[in-house]
Amino acid sequence: MDPSAWTAWTTSTTPHFSVADLRCWARLLDVHDGDTIAVAAEVLPGHTYQLRIRLAGIDAPEMSRVNVSAEDARRRLVGLLAPTVQVNTTAHMTRGEMQRALQADVNLVFIKCMQMDKYGRVLAHVARGPDEEHVQDILLREGHARAYDGGTRIS
Repeated sequence: MDPSAWTAWTTSTTPHFSVADLRCWARLLDVHDGDTIAVAAEVLPGHTYQLRIRLAGIDAPEMSRVNVSAEDARRRLVGLLAPTVQVNTTAHMTRGEMQRALQADVNLVFIKCMQMDKYGRVLAHVARGPDEEHVQDILLREGHARAYDGGTRIS
């Protein structure tokens, strides 16, 4: 590799890579909790990557074995994004159990990416299709999540 070929690329001439404004179909890989999912998305033509997505504009309860409302929010999100997936309604599903359940079928979602959050997740609006209602709006309306603008969370 000839280093002189790189002289034109400086901090002022090299654009930052971003998925902001990416709008595409993606395969649902994992539902971590009521506001965080993982998807496989074709970020560049012919290049598919796993993205951790934080649902923009909401905050759902954090997962723990004793947090029933967190389990309910997670189950509802699965029901909205992957209606054919059978989730355990009486016991906690581990991450591995959730991932295996989602791998049994291909569930496509439509993502509208924004910026990254402070934890490296992509903030995005997510729906079952490009013209469908965003799932975060449904979770908010049904009481599974609270409005969240990125500031201090309500505990």
